[in-house]
Amino acid sequence: MARQAELYHGELWGSRAAKNEALWTGTPGNLSLTPLPHKAPLHPFISRDYGREERYQRGFSVAELMPVNSVGIVTARDALTIDMDRETLWERVRDMKLSDPEELRQRYALGADVRDWRVEWAKADITRHFGQTYLKQIAYRPFDMRWTYYTGNSRGFICYPRDEVMRHLAEHENLALMVPKQTKDELGGLVNDGIAGHKAFSGFDITSNFPLYFYPDNATEQRDAFAPKQRTLNFDPKLYAAICAAAGIDPADTAMSRDADGPHPNPSPEGEGLYDFRAATGDARPSEVKVFDYIYGVLHSPAYRETFAEFLKIDFPRIPYPHSPEVFRHVSEKGEALRRLHLMEAGAIGATPYPYHGEGDDVVASGFPKFEKSSPSLRDREGDHAEHGGGASGAKAPPPPSAVPLPTASPQGGSTGRVFINRDQYFDGVPEIAWTFRIGGYQPAQKWLKDRRGRALSWDDIGHYQKIVKILIETDRIMREIALPLD
Repeated sequence: MARQAELYHGELWGSRAAKNEALWTGTPGNLSLTPLPHKAPLHPFISRDYGREERYQRGFSVAELMPVNSVGIVTARDALTIDMDRETLWERVRDMKLSDPEELRQRYALGADVRDWRVEWAKADITRHFGQTYLKQIAYRPFDMRWTYYTGNSRGFICYPRDEVMRHLAEHENLALMVPKQTKDELGGLVNDGIAGHKAFSGFDITSNFPLYFYPDNATEQRDAFAPKQRTLNFDPKLYAAICAAAGIDPADTAMSRDADGPHPNPSPEGEGLYDFRAATGDARPSEVKVFDYIYGVLHSPAYRETFAEFLKIDFPRIPYPHSPEVFRHVSEKGEALRRLHLMEAGAIGATPYPYHGEGDDVVASGFPKFEKSSPSLRDREGDHAEHGGGASGAKAPPPPSAVPLPTASPQGGSTGRVFINRDQYFDGVPEIAWTFRIGGYQPAQKWLKDRRGRALSWDDIGHYQKIVKILIETDRIMREIALPLD
């Protein structure tokens, strides 16, 4: 057996000239070096907190538990294939079907063809699969659902649709965990229930998608008589059983076991024969959903993120086994609350007390949005402002400034302010923590509006932004409540 090389780590600080001199004249004996152990499988060339790493490694990897996963959809031409407006995208798809490839290239500034995406391939894919049933919502950024035309065919209208995973999300009721394998961004993850782009969570790194359920494929069933005839779990059976044992729950109590008990009072949109796993709450959730929510709660634990930060940046996250059934239940219920918030369920969001004021065209102007902290001087900017719905709609004006309460602090502490979309129109009472809050590679309260510069906000857009603010505030609150022992 070959002798292993010795590993050392050292640092030099100073000018380039000083470092070059030290390296040219130095030897391993007179440089300040620290020996490093051989730590498989990554064999890092830096020193780590090995005791902390050992604790981290005791947990299970998300990729081990949910072995089938893929990175998000890569379109190769986002401006062509994704749109905020369903009808605008549909008109573009119709144009793709009817027009010459070179005309399309010029009209939509598509540039030169690349290895895995060509205008003629996109046109051919649409021609073979034409119809509004292919219009699907796609998670593009946090809380920013857009529209795409999803046929599931690689090297078509979409370059890499990742259909081996995305088909289980495009057509069926499902949950998926979105996490990067490596990240430079904020740690954690984001839940989704449909198809997703490769930058849906991470700004710099590729987001991977881990679906909870697999659904049978008709074509596969025709080829393989032994293919599953019902939805199945994307969980490694042994690892799932071990987690359930630590959690004190029954691994056999799944949505699939309840499918056979129908008819159900709240049948799944998939059909009356399937149990609606999303309708169940608390202890009534199927075991696999409890485990999914436990993972989601762990990923949002501030203590977990801080303790294992250096390891969470280099591979798919490892999740600690539950210390006890009580810990599991607590963290899983917090994860459920976050899941429902992040899927923008109306019952989870509740009231959105961030009124929209101002007369104008509701267009997000260049150089906006801007956040201004609330102060008495802001009263001078109060005029005849319209409430939620936009100045252009001529909605009812609020009371005069002297009667308008001016909140300066959010319920969780910290200041509040106004988010201006242009010089005259703004969302009021927005907690500063919502404005700066990060999810993955983004600050959603800023990013969502920045992506709509030059665009007039509709009534629905205004309401959606108010929900985003509430979601971020509630996320911060729930995260602070997660008590996760890491000893």
